[in-house]
Amino acid sequence: MLLMLTAVAVILCTTVFFKASEVIVNNQKEMYSEEVIADASGLKAGDNMFTANLDKASAAIEKQLPYIRVANVRRKWPDAFFIDAEYAETVLAVQKGNAYIYIDIDGKVLETDIAQPEQTAAVVAGAYAESAVPGNPVTFTDEKALSNLLTVVSAVEEAGIRGVTAYNVTNPTDIVIELDHRVEVKLGSVSTVAGKIAFGKEVIAKNVVEGATEKLIIDLTADAKAFVREKEETTVPAPVLTETDASSEEEYAYEDEAEEENGEEEENTDEAAEEDAAAEEDAGDESGDEDGAGE
Repeated sequence: MLLMLTAVAVILCTTVFFKASEVIVNNQKEMYSEEVIADASGLKAGDNMFTANLDKASAAIEKQLPYIRVANVRRKWPDAFFIDAEYAETVLAVQKGNAYIYIDIDGKVLETDIAQPEQTAAVVAGAYAESAVPGNPVTFTDEKALSNLLTVVSAVEEAGIRGVTAYNVTNPTDIVIELDHRVEVKLGSVSTVAGKIAFGKEVIAKNVVEGATEKLIIDLTADAKAFVREKEETTVPAPVLTETDASSEEEYAYEDEAEEENGEEEENTDEAAEEDAAAEEDAGDESGDEDGAGE
């Protein structure tokens, strides 16, 4: 009898009793509405509180709505499901072909076909996406580069560093991040990034202040040392004449002057020849006149 009563009770609990009357959503942003999040979960009023698969509901939300980094789904007794949606805080812009994609700090694809990343996105250099489907993990042309990137991003997030505008993981022994579009922080090897950031956190906070405009380099590559210097502007020098060019120009000028002098000499020679011809002609006329007088 006890076994029968227990079986009946279980059946009633999973089929008749303990049905949810609503799905409650705690939404931190307005990117997705509460209705959209609830629909993505697959949970609805009338579902049994015991048999509902909450893990499946959480995964469905995170995949269908990529910008939700974590969806915490739980039972709220006596008759509701509660969804707490946490959005991706840091967005990374990674190049894919001639465009960019957005990924979160876990490597999940948020958005694709971005022509120009927004100012709030941290642009990644030295790592390129190969496959990108929103809601799914990204794959890189070099998976080691992806691993290095996520390691650096995780260290930055854990240290509480904000305002990162670029990550450069081109060289795993020379990791560089950019803050506020003006402060370049050199961190050295990817294996020591966490320690370097923890050590230089106060230096970074002191130099990355709102309203500042000077461009700086914070060098944390040395052990237990931090160096801060102004960043030199990289400019393209104006073209100048080399010594060879200058001598050539002088030589060309000299030749031009010589040609002018030769021209003047030729003109003088021509004038002298004309004068001689005129003198001979006058002499001829005078001799003619003398012959006529003799006759």
